[in-house]
Amino acid sequence: MKLIGNIIQKSFLIKHKGKKYCVNYLNSDYPNPNLLNRDNWEIVDEDGEELNTYFFKSNMKKDKSKITLIKQKYDKLISFCIENFDNYNPKIR
Repeated sequence: MKLIGNIIQKSFLIKHKGKKYCVNYLNSDYPNPNLLNRDNWEIVDEDGEELNTYFFKSNMKKDKSKITLIKQKYDKLISFCIENFDNYNPKIR
């Protein structure tokens, strides 16, 4: 046997200001098709909508305050997940 790569995937369910968010982390030390066209972190709210931090330049001027709030929420959720990354303590039967 020979190990050719590792994939780390971790999912968090977070309640923040009355809303639930599913935060997913995925990383690999070899080329992985699951990582194409996505960041390592992906955040989806309880309605199934992705919390997106990519905006067109034309929208940046119109919705600057809204974009700033989304980025702050994104950073806060990811920071919380990083702080709690190793806190998984399953009960083994």
